[in-house]
Amino acid sequence: MLPLPLPLPLPLPLPLPLPLPLPLPLPLPLARARPWRHTGGQRAGTPSAPSHFEARFR
Repeated sequence: MLPLPLPLPLPLPLPLPLPLPLPLPLPLPLARARPWRHTGGQRAGTPSAPSHFEARFR
């Protein structure tokens, strides 16, 4: 009775953390690199990116 409920909750949390870290690192670098390139430095209605950031991504 006791050992049964213990092993059940263990396999459940295992598959959850696996798929989470995979999709996170992919959209992060893309979303960071895209806005700086899209703005192109100074553009109306868009926040100006720092000079050091522009030099790195350009």
